[in-house]
Amino acid sequence: MVSFNLRIILVLSLLFSNSAAAKDLKDWRRLESLKPGAELKIELKQRAGKLKGTLVKLDDTGIDLELKGRATRRVNRTEIQQIRASDGVRKSSPLIGAAAGAAVLGSIGAQERFDFTPTGVLIVAGIGALIGFGIGSAFRSPVVYLAP
Repeated sequence: MVSFNLRIILVLSLLFSNSAAAKDLKDWRRLESLKPGAELKIELKQRAGKLKGTLVKLDDTGIDLELKGRATRRVNRTEIQQIRASDGVRKSSPLIGAAAGAAVLGSIGAQERFDFTPTGVLIVAGIGALIGFGIGSAFRSPVVYLAP
């Protein structure tokens, strides 16, 4: 009986902790920690599209975003559905994964017991690179704001 009650308490605490984390994402003030030049991906409400650029300025009413190859655009807070902050590590994750996959499977394929030809080793390394690229691509930029 005690273990059943303990499970109930554990499940309820996990549910409340997740809802608290979601409330934090809905707090506009979280964005104050972003520095100008931070790369952002903004998803607009009502399927109006997505914007990608660097943060120029942030205030209580919205964000000034410098778009790639374009001028600065003002995005009102009321237009925003969610914001993701990008960092350089996540951009290179697919490449790192591809290199690691190629190295691991390539070295396995090069062992004498498998007796692969050099072409076979390259094929196995290529398969490893594709697997690593797929795994590395799965890492997305974290959500820093979610509209209430």
